[in-house]
Amino acid sequence: MHLKISGRDLELTSGLRKYTVAKLERVLRRFDNVTEVKVLLSVDDYRQTIQCAEVYVQMNGRGVFAESSNEDLYVAIDSLAEKLERQAVPHDTRAQASHRDAVTFRSMSMALFAKF
Repeated sequence: MHLKISGRDLELTSGLRKYTVAKLERVLRRFDNVTEVKVLLSVDDYRQTIQCAEVYVQMNGRGVFAESSNEDLYVAIDSLAEKLERQAVPHDTRAQASHRDAVTFRSMSMALFAKF
């Protein structure tokens, strides 16, 4: 997995980078086959008090995007992690349902061929 953290109109400190990595590592364990993660931390151009956090997670054949903004960048990163976690739940259930359907189909086809 390739992780790229960049900042626009703000300086990325080591503490901010470590905090972002710690929050995203916990959430990214729920996704399968993550190839690349791009994080953009920025300050809103029009309102200098609003800070934004965006993340794009690239997986095999699919991508997930989330963004969050707040006056405090750490709160925006927390909110971003929560949004990613909510998107991971449908991904988990979809993967489990697909696996369950494949097993059911295989057992049904084996039962049909056993009759002949």
